[in-house]
Amino acid sequence: MALSKNKVKTTFHLDRAVYSKFADNIKRLGLRRDLFLNRVLGSEIDELKAAEPNYAKAEKLMKWIRGVRRNDYVKVSISLDEKLIDLMNKACAKVRIPRDQFMEHFLEYLNEGASNGNCASPMAKAIMLIADPRFEYYGDPGERSAYDGITGMDDESVESAIASMRE
Repeated sequence: MALSKNKVKTTFHLDRAVYSKFADNIKRLGLRRDLFLNRVLGSEIDELKAAEPNYAKAEKLMKWIRGVRRNDYVKVSISLDEKLIDLMNKACAKVRIPRDQFMEHFLEYLNEGASNGNCASPMAKAIMLIADPRFEYYGDPGERSAYDGITGMDDESVESAIASMRE
């Protein structure tokens, strides 16, 4: 999705623990929060648009629960592309969920993975990859090294390489 350059601050009321973990993960990854969210929210909004809408009573219940739990929330201002905000607002209205609930659910997915267990945390995978870029490379002891071909040459290998270059 092509975004505009017009960013608008918008406020979300998010579960304190969910947002705190997300903020910690963003810091560990060395990312800029708003830039990251502007990049990934478009595809998540597409997922939301494909979801089955709630009935009106379910929407009211979700709003009521969020009102009862208001002390558990932290107010977070995020600069998002105005087009993205409009698409998010329309998608949330279409499926009848509070916008804050959508954002909180998305951040929880990034932190924890899919609630049905089908997907591990995308942020945990990214943190492992950045901490150790070869975390998926390692195999059984005795397997080839990542540096085979440039390390472990003995004198015979060197002489053989020199002889083949002379030919």
